[in-house]
Amino acid sequence: MGKQFTSSGAPPMLASLGQQLASALPVLHWAPQYQKQWLRLDFVSGLTLAAYAIPVSLAYASLAGLPGEAGLYGCVLGGVAYFAFGTSRKMAVGPTSGISILVGASLGGMVSGDTGRQVQLAMATAVLVAVIGALGVAALVAS
Repeated sequence: MGKQFTSSGAPPMLASLGQQLASALPVLHWAPQYQKQWLRLDFVSGLTLAAYAIPVSLAYASLAGLPGEAGLYGCVLGGVAYFAFGTSRKMAVGPTSGISILVGASLGGMVSGDTGRQVQLAMATAVLVAVIGALGVAALVAS
């Protein structure tokens, strides 16, 4: 018996992997359909968002008792992650005042003014929340 291939010419295992990757990364669906005429308006939107998000991210980091760059990383990395995994073209993601105050108040008593320790605990909290979120999404997909 010869090798079997899908209608696209790919072996079934590779085709299945490609389908799984495409479903996990919505950017693979919408990016090929992106139109050049959107670029100018998207650039202006990006500049407008940056003018708002940079000072807000610095302020939220301050509320959490973290250095300003932590807020900038939260804003930028959240946007990059949403770019790959998000399903809407019109979305802004980043730190919020509520989360910043909660992190600052929760971790403030544990660090005794040690900013480095507070950054480490905030990062550990973020990773823990991401794992819990991923497990929740996996449970939803499995059901």
